[in-house]
Amino acid sequence: MKKNVLILFILLSCYTIFGQKNSSAIEKELEKLKKQAVCDCIEELYQNCDDIDNDGSTYTQIINLKGVYIINDKNYWAMIKKWQNKKYKSHDPNNSLILMKCLDLYTSTELNIYIDSVRQNELRLLKIKKK
Repeated sequence: MKKNVLILFILLSCYTIFGQKNSSAIEKELEKLKKQAVCDCIEELYQNCDDIDNDGSTYTQIINLKGVYIINDKNYWAMIKKWQNKKYKSHDPNNSLILMKCLDLYTSTELNIYIDSVRQNELRLLKIKKK
């Protein structure tokens, strides 16, 4: 009985370990699929847009946070430049992968850290205002 339980435990452990590795690989591919949907959406919108030159798509039009986080923040712009300079290699050497860099920035740890710092600063400012 102990031998059967041990074998079952080993099999379940292997299944869990290998299953998680496969699951993790699948999740990475699914994340790419989500990003591809955004790329396709943007591409279709721009192809079908008659007034593309007047596109004012920028969250600075609607954001309620101080502009200092975007306009005058050297760390913000250094992060943007870093992602713009990343090298992406397409299967087709004639393709540039510009939009993908921006989507990867969106899901990056670096951007999450920046957003967390803004969150902490805004919460600190709220506490000061309440006093």
